[in-house]
Amino acid sequence: MFKNNMTPNSLPERVFQVGTYLSKNAASLSDIRKYFTLDEGKSDAVSDTLTAARELDLLTESGNNYALNVSPEVFKSMDSFRLYCNSKVFADHNDLFYRVTQVMLNLYESKEGRSYTGISFTSSKFENYMRDRVLSMNNISQNMRGWRFWASFLGLGVITKPNKDAFVFMPNMYVNLKDAITNSNIPSGTYTIREFLSYVEPYCSVAFPENGNMQLNLAMSNGLRCLNDLKDAIVTSENDAKETWLVNEIKTHKIQSSVSHIQIK
Repeated sequence: MFKNNMTPNSLPERVFQVGTYLSKNAASLSDIRKYFTLDEGKSDAVSDTLTAARELDLLTESGNNYALNVSPEVFKSMDSFRLYCNSKVFADHNDLFYRVTQVMLNLYESKEGRSYTGISFTSSKFENYMRDRVLSMNNISQNMRGWRFWASFLGLGVITKPNKDAFVFMPNMYVNLKDAITNSNIPSGTYTIREFLSYVEPYCSVAFPENGNMQLNLAMSNGLRCLNDLKDAIVTSENDAKETWLVNEIKTHKIQSSVSHIQIK
């Protein structure tokens, strides 16, 4: 799923379902197939789901038998499952999921990218755009359908479908950043944005600017504003700060165009 083939069969809910089942007892492949009553006869759905679970280090496999490789607490709720997934999913920068996510989170940073709002995953225009930016990406429309389910679940933004095949993606790292703060165990206190990013980098570097650029993209800008607005953190822009980072400008918001510090509660 995450390495090189983002199939729509590997839904987060299906991986959660398998994990919940294995949290009770180890099981054979045939037992797992029987458990997927909604997907009876669809062997690809089970196989692809198990592949996604393996790539997330959720289970171990011995022959045709599977056992849980994590604490059952991971499957206590969809929130705890998402928190775990966000600690793993962006570890390898070479994964197809990482590379596609990096492109999509920066979609609105150029005029050309913004022109793809409301376009179909299957359009030749969008496929050419992705092909030029993600090397060795085949079956683009299929991969993008798989990507959007996980992108929504992991808290990378909001994806809507105004019609059958079209999509609108609004990048917003709020949920992902909240999980990154938890996963990083960053102590309470006030940090410069650079210090903060160094803490959460293992979990959300996919959204970071490159080449020393200090312009945060729309995904990070929206995420930081939401952290502040929902009182999960206090984000400020201090006049005497040694450095400030630019965010996408919103003149009517308290955080208009720059940030310098973040207070973790």
